[in-house]
Amino acid sequence: MRALEKNIKGFSFLEIIVVIAIISIVSAVAYPNFNGWRKERIIRSAAIKIKTSINNINSQLQKGSYAFVQVDVSQVGDVVLIDTKGMRTSTLTQIVQVANESDAAVKWTNDFETRCAADQPWDDIGAASDKLEVSFLELDVSVNFSKDKGTICFSRDGNYYSTGGAFNEESTPVDTFYICGRTSKITKCVVDDKTGPSALHEEENDHVFAITWTRFGTATLEKWSQRKYLSGKEDEDEDKDKDEDEDEDKGEEPDGWVEQ
Repeated sequence: MRALEKNIKGFSFLEIIVVIAIISIVSAVAYPNFNGWRKERIIRSAAIKIKTSINNINSQLQKGSYAFVQVDVSQVGDVVLIDTKGMRTSTLTQIVQVANESDAAVKWTNDFETRCAADQPWDDIGAASDKLEVSFLELDVSVNFSKDKGTICFSRDGNYYSTGGAFNEESTPVDTFYICGRTSKITKCVVDDKTGPSALHEEENDHVFAITWTRFGTATLEKWSQRKYLSGKEDEDEDKDKDEDEDEDKGEEPDGWVEQ
C-alpha cells in the first residue's frame, strides 16, 4: 500500500501554469468569433421576426379577416417597436363613404399620409390586443430612422397601398428599411441605397439587414455582404480595363445584398 501511495502524483505548479496559458489563448481566439456570431444571431432573429410580422398581417388581409392593415415601425429609446393593426370591412366601408362625400382637397382616399396615419379607427391593434391576427414586437436593434415613425398600409387589391412618416419621402412611398445592431457609436443604421452600410458599421463589426415589401404586402429579407459588393467592384473594374474605348461609366453599382 505504501509503495502504491508513493506513485500517486498531483500536478506540478508548472503544469498548472501551462494549462491556464493554453485555456487563455484558446479563449482569446474564440471569444471574438463567438461574440460576433451571437451579435449576428440577435440582429438576424429580429429581422426575421419583423419580416414574419409583415407577412402574417398580410396573410390575415388575404384571408379576409381585415380589409385594410398597417405595420407601424418606430425607434423608441434603445428598442424598435413593431405594431400591426387591422381594420375590418365595415369600418373601411364607412371611412371610404365619408371620404367620397367630402369636398376636401385632401382626404382619406387620395392622400398617403392621411390614409396611413397611425391614429386610424383600427378594429384590432397589436399593442392593445391579445388576438392572434395582430402582433406587437419589442426588439433590441436599430433602424435607419429615429425621430419619426414609419407606417405601411396594405389593402387586398393594392388600391389603398400607402406609407407614412419615415416611409413617405416627399409623397413618394419608400419600400425598404434597414435593421442593424446598436452600439455606443451606432444609434441608427446609416445605409446608402447603392453602396450599402457606412464604414462605421464595418468598424463596429455590425450586421445590416434590409426589409423590402411590395404594394400587395409581401415582405422579403436581405443581408448586406461586403465581400459580394467588393467582388462585384473588382469584376466591374476588370470590365472597364478590357474596354479601352469606353469614356464614361455606364455600369450599375454592384449589388451587395444577399436574400435570406
